[in-house]
Amino acid sequence: MSANNTTNLVGNAGEVLKKNVKDLLATGLFSDLTIVCGHKEFKVHKSILYLQSDYFKKLLGGEFREANSSTIPFDEDPDTFHALIHFLYNFTWCPSMVEPTQVVAVYQLADKYLVPPLYQLAASRFKQACDPKGNTETFIDAIDAVLESTAPGDDTLWNIVFPMIKQNMRLLTKNASFVDLLQKHEDLNIRLLEEMSVSEPAEHTAIDPDLLADGGGWGSIYGGGGRKLG
Repeated sequence: MSANNTTNLVGNAGEVLKKNVKDLLATGLFSDLTIVCGHKEFKVHKSILYLQSDYFKKLLGGEFREANSSTIPFDEDPDTFHALIHFLYNFTWCPSMVEPTQVVAVYQLADKYLVPPLYQLAASRFKQACDPKGNTETFIDAIDAVLESTAPGDDTLWNIVFPMIKQNMRLLTKNASFVDLLQKHEDLNIRLLEEMSVSEPAEHTAIDPDLLADGGGWGSIYGGGGRKLG
């Protein structure tokens, strides 16, 4: 048998296996564990979770009581958890998770449950989903989600979103929601000030927190009229 034929057989076998794993979730056949998240129940298989998640490997393969349980409750958003389960059985992104904030939630969950391929995919999806010019409000919500929910020391999503902030400062500073975001996350404005003062042209300078507090206007920064604060 030629090397090409062997490769094709292996590839076909892999596709068949993927389809069969997908069918296990769809049918619930041989399910040995029910995960309850809010109003949703997931009929899953301990072996599938065990093989793909170090979190579940410890939970289900160790001495925890959950290892012998047939039902386990999880305090997670049902839709986000569905995206995690979808990936573990389909090896693809859940098509219902399209908004940047949803992608951030999936990333955070994949990180929590130690599924590296999913949080790597989520990071890629996040970059595709962020569109400051196309939907500014959604982009601002995404910034907030990154700052609120990602683990300390994990800059993966921040390193995606921060260059977009710098490149679109003129657009963003005209938006009241972005001003509110800067007031909510003072560290964001400090980082903008620090990095832009070193690496960016003057017109991209971030907003001084004292200016926000004192009720200054955008005109004092950009040399034109703007919305007054305070």
